[in-house]
Amino acid sequence: MKSRPYKLPDGYSVTFERTPLGITCEWSPRMPRGRKAKRVMPYYIAARDEWLAGQATAMGGSALVIEL
Repeated sequence: MKSRPYKLPDGYSVTFERTPLGITCEWSPRMPRGRKAKRVMPYYIAARDEWLAGQATAMGGSALVIEL
């Protein structure tokens, strides 16, 4: 099941989905690049963490994120 769209700065939004292979992200209008990506990234991380916390709670567990 897909998440609600999370609104991000500069007109971007992202939707998350849990799949058997992991997590997918659907960007609108597209994934930002360069300086816009640097500006949007902290908001993306906050949205991702909020969504993951909700997923973990719904499954009765917790979530660990490792960024490489």
